[in-house]
Amino acid sequence: MASGLKATCVCNYEAMSIIGSSRAENGKVFDFPHYCNDCQSVTRADLLSFAPCCNECGSINITSYETSTRLTPFSLLEKLGSKFLRNRGYHLLRDEVESTYCPHLEKTFVMLKEHNSCPKCKNKSLTFHSYIKLD
Repeated sequence: MASGLKATCVCNYEAMSIIGSSRAENGKVFDFPHYCNDCQSVTRADLLSFAPCCNECGSINITSYETSTRLTPFSLLEKLGSKFLRNRGYHLLRDEVESTYCPHLEKTFVMLKEHNSCPKCKNKSLTFHSYIKLD
């Protein structure tokens, strides 16, 4: 099942994206939000395609928003705090906006709520919000 995501930034940048695939597209498409370095936008890329590219301009010069590893629940490292962990490539479950398992890639893809790169202002102030589940 796919989820619709809305990205917002303090600089007034807004974008929509999708994580996962619909039932009709299951096994054929797996979309995940990316940052397009060419058209400077939040876009989605099909990770099951031969060459994932920007849905807006077709560029392959894209960067995934998935960047960290979830710590196991009740880990003692939780006490270090989200910011400390994020700087070292980890996150806590409460920092996630969405996670979806792709059986074809045998991987769980995770979207973090906050501290994502904004294509407009270039700061780590982009926030993702889940707004709809798509069938």
